[in-house]
Amino acid sequence: MPQTLFATIFILSQVLFSTATGEISFVPTILTNENQIEATYLPVEMPKLPIAREAYPTKTDTKSLGPDITATSAISIDFETGLTLWQKNPNTVQPIASLSKLMTALVLMDLGIDWTQRVEVNGADNSTEGARLRIPNNTKVSLEDLLRAVLVGSANNATMSLVTASGLSEIDFVALMNQKAVDLDLENTFFDEPTGLSAKNVSTVNDYAKVISAAFKNDKIRKTTLQASHQMETDSGQFVKIYNTNKLINNTFLKITGTKTGFTPEAGYCLTLLTHDDVKDASVLTLVLGSYTDKDRQIDSEILQSWTYNNYTWPNN
Repeated sequence: MPQTLFATIFILSQVLFSTATGEISFVPTILTNENQIEATYLPVEMPKLPIAREAYPTKTDTKSLGPDITATSAISIDFETGLTLWQKNPNTVQPIASLSKLMTALVLMDLGIDWTQRVEVNGADNSTEGARLRIPNNTKVSLEDLLRAVLVGSANNATMSLVTASGLSEIDFVALMNQKAVDLDLENTFFDEPTGLSAKNVSTVNDYAKVISAAFKNDKIRKTTLQASHQMETDSGQFVKIYNTNKLINNTFLKITGTKTGFTPEAGYCLTLLTHDDVKDASVLTLVLGSYTDKDRQIDSEILQSWTYNNYTWPNN
């Protein structure tokens, strides 16, 4: 059965079931015909990058240059080898919004945090604007719950609370973020603060794909991003539930194995997806920056993921 037809049937069945049970909260985006995948192709440079193994993906349709997507810049890579499979404006430096939190999480992992520790969320940390964990000042929660609030709900106050709990000042913590960018050999990446609220947090899709790859190779980070929701209990007995900011979780034909969203007015709508195709036994990482709307970043990502799997073959391992 063609992949696009299978995808349509699968998601329509999910929508009909959810409607019948009263659980649907949005209409998922789907690829409904070949024209959405084989749209207007954009000229891109296909660089030869170092690979981690002798056997790597091979492009099968040499006439297809790539999909038409709204994102300002985008990239698709083979997760196992790091080989770039498609890219659009790969060296355009632009804000990355809450995708910054993946670097924040990497630094926290390096610090050896005790995730069972419970801390109070208060003061300037709890007043951080934007997406937030809705709890009153002086509420005590575990660092594990704060991490899940960061990677699932993209909560900015939880992010700043984790930075404080690390024992470092914000300046010193951000210095570690920028040092890690140097360690990853990133040439166009800079962090001004840990949440992504600052438009000075910038990168390129070429650069930031390396950060995302490093983050998703950490099982704790990657698996946490897959939670559709997370419920925590404070020391006062209050139950707080957060929901994943990526609406494609459990609502797409793709088998998502890692994800993170981002949005600020300066950055536009950003999304990274790591997926796995069981038939091809392949994993593809995509990143889109600067899509026009929340729906556009979903469509852009689905189209780019589908185009990649349809236009490449992977060797049998």
